[in-house]
Amino acid sequence: MLVKVGDSTFDKIQAYYVNPEKYELSETCEAIRQRWVLVVNLLLRGFPRYKIANMLEKDFGLSQAQAYLDITNAGNLFGDIHQTSKEVEKAMWREWCRDFIQRAKRRGDMKAESKGLDMYAKYGDFGAEELSFDPEKLEKKDIEITVDPKLIAVLQNMISKGVVDFNSLDVTDIDFDSDDTAKEENS
Repeated sequence: MLVKVGDSTFDKIQAYYVNPEKYELSETCEAIRQRWVLVVNLLLRGFPRYKIANMLEKDFGLSQAQAYLDITNAGNLFGDIHQTSKEVEKAMWREWCRDFIQRAKRRGDMKAESKGLDMYAKYGDFGAEELSFDPEKLEKKDIEITVDPKLIAVLQNMISKGVVDFNSLDVTDIDFDSDDTAKEENS
């Protein structure tokens, strides 16, 4: 990571976390970094954003806009705390379901095992967004093809002889009308 003159404070602090020996912070940047660490710690303890902003305003003499910018920058630097905890809770729930299923298997309780599998499927986020294929492609779709009567007559003549050789089929004499409605619908 290369820090240049004119880089933002965020870039400088991010570079510091990549390599602290190489990218030293000024006193101002270090104070901002400490505020961001405080914000993340308060978020981890469950404080709401507005209370953190009020505390930053009161304790550090920041404007309300700067306080919320510090909260946003801390989230950008260290990641979204709430998103991470939701993923952890989902992983813990899956483990509890697996444990429940294993205990039911050991006891030979088929009803409890079935209930555990249902809970795992229902709450384990095995939704439609994880499908690796498009289910609409499997639906039956009626396809209509219109063929000129002259072509039908030529094909029926070839079929009546027993062999249909499309390589010898002369299609240059067949008139056709262009159907531009499909192009208009796709536009």
